[in-house]
Amino acid sequence: MKSLSKLGILAGLALIGTFAHANFVYNVITSNVAFAPTNTSFAIPWFISGPMNSKIDFDAGAVPVIVGDGTQNSAAVVTILYEVDSSNAFPVNEIGLVVTGSVFDKGRITWSEVVEDMGNNVLGSATGQFLGGGYVGGQDGAFAFATTVTLSQSVTQYKVKKSFFLDIDGQTLPSNSIAALGIIEQNAVPEPATLAVIGVGLAALAARRRK
Repeated sequence: MKSLSKLGILAGLALIGTFAHANFVYNVITSNVAFAPTNTSFAIPWFISGPMNSKIDFDAGAVPVIVGDGTQNSAAVVTILYEVDSSNAFPVNEIGLVVTGSVFDKGRITWSEVVEDMGNNVLGSATGQFLGGGYVGGQDGAFAFATTVTLSQSVTQYKVKKSFFLDIDGQTLPSNSIAALGIIEQNAVPEPATLAVIGVGLAALAARRRK
């Protein structure tokens, strides 16, 4: 048992040492919004952060992505497509998604996310909707939504496709209804085996420091 424990500690320490110099690599192919009826489109800025650059945020609020209210747009489509290479970091088992925004009256946001491997095979997906108070079950105001997409297998290379459709249910402009997006955040979650090894390594480091 002691030898196995030592092996686990050594593996954990080695993995932590590797992680200290590892990073996620992103290739953002599309990050834009198209508005109607003005037929205008804009790029949505993005930035990476977090341990090993494991988090990428798309700042829709900077455009801003909003329909209804005092704008000339009654609908918008946000399209995001990017590839991720984590082979120099850790295998990914889950992907966390956080979305902020606001809806009011007939404001509505319908979204979908699909994660695929590099051969276009679907690994996981999720869909949802944010509704203003003008819909049954809806609620006016700002929202901060979080969910997790569990993948069918752990991967180190994958691509993420996101789409958001904002509308005000065909109301004539100007309208008091609003649908707006803020931050669209994505973060990678290590597979359980990787987390376990990291935990062993961190525990060993803590024990050494106490001694």
